[in-house]
Amino acid sequence: MSKNKEAAELCIDFLYRFINKLSRPSETFVRPKISPTYLTIISYLHEYGEKTMGEIAQFMSVSRQQMTQNIDKMEKCGYVVRKSSARDRRLIIVSCTQKGEDMLRECRSLLRTKFEAMFSDMDDDKLDRMYGLMSDMKDLLDVI
Repeated sequence: MSKNKEAAELCIDFLYRFINKLSRPSETFVRPKISPTYLTIISYLHEYGEKTMGEIAQFMSVSRQQMTQNIDKMEKCGYVVRKSSARDRRLIIVSCTQKGEDMLRECRSLLRTKFEAMFSDMDDDKLDRMYGLMSDMKDLLDVI
């Protein structure tokens, strides 16, 4: 098996395990009051700033029509706003509202609490090792 295939398989295995650890129904964890799709869009806008509908649709790997439906609902909830581009009125620019930023902050806080509970039983050596590995993974994700 090539290094690329091995890396891909390891990545898939890691993601499945990671997701399973986060979503165990038996554990007490308050779920965010927002769909994963909306949270992903808000996170994307938070990280990269305002984007066109087409850019968001491409990032999410959905059609523009599907993205329009999502953005319509998100706008009704107050998470995002739309405006026409000053350069090209055909382009619709989407940006995150304060309510969207607050929801993202709340979700991050829920995850932080979850991770702190997961890590509470780890000794310092394991925590240091995990921290180093996660830092390396974060750096590698930046270059992918």
